[in-house]
Amino acid sequence: MLLAAPTHPPTTTAGPERFTINFTITNLPYDSNLATPNSAKLNTTRRVMTTLLNRLLKDSSIGPAFLACGTTAFRPVGQGDNTGVDAVCTYTKEPSTPGLDRVGLYHEVSNKTRGITRLGPYSLDRDSLYVNGYNEPPVTPSEYLAATRWTPKATSASRAASPGQGWLWGWARDPWHKRGTCQPSPS
Repeated sequence: MLLAAPTHPPTTTAGPERFTINFTITNLPYDSNLATPNSAKLNTTRRVMTTLLNRLLKDSSIGPAFLACGTTAFRPVGQGDNTGVDAVCTYTKEPSTPGLDRVGLYHEVSNKTRGITRLGPYSLDRDSLYVNGYNEPPVTPSEYLAATRWTPKATSASRAASPGQGWLWGWARDPWHKRGTCQPSPS
C-alpha cells in the first residue's frame, strides 16, 4: 500500500540564531587579567561590555527578536595598548523571515556608536567593527571626493579663505565624513 505524500511542507519553529560582533577598544590597555578566568578585571569588564552590547542591540532593528550577547574573549591588539572584544549574540529567527542583515546591522551599530568611536565609556577604533564577519574599509579622502563628484571652485575667495571657511576646511568638517585626515591642527 502506498501512502500519499503530504501536501504541505513540514512546519519549522523559530529558533535562536547566533552572530558575532568584534571591535577594538582604544582606551582600555590589554591586561593579562582579562584572560584569567574569574579574575575581578575579567568579570567586571565582561559584565559592563555585555550590558552595553545588550542595550545597543535591544534598541536596533533586531530588537524585538534580540535575546542576548555574551563576551567570549578579550585579546591584545597591537602592542597591547588596545583590547579586542569578541562577542557572540543571539536572536530568534522566524522561519518565514530572511536571515540576519549583517550590512544593515553594521550600519546601525556604526551610527549608534557615533561612527564607531564610542561605546559607553570606551573609545573604539573606527576601522575595527565586524558584524558577523562584515566590515567596511575606511573611506579615503579621494574616495569621498569621487563618490560625491565634487570639484573645488577655483576662485580667489576660496583660495584666500580663512580656516573653517575654505573648501578644504569645509570638507574636513563635513559630519558625514568622519575619517577626514585634513583636519586643522589645534593652535
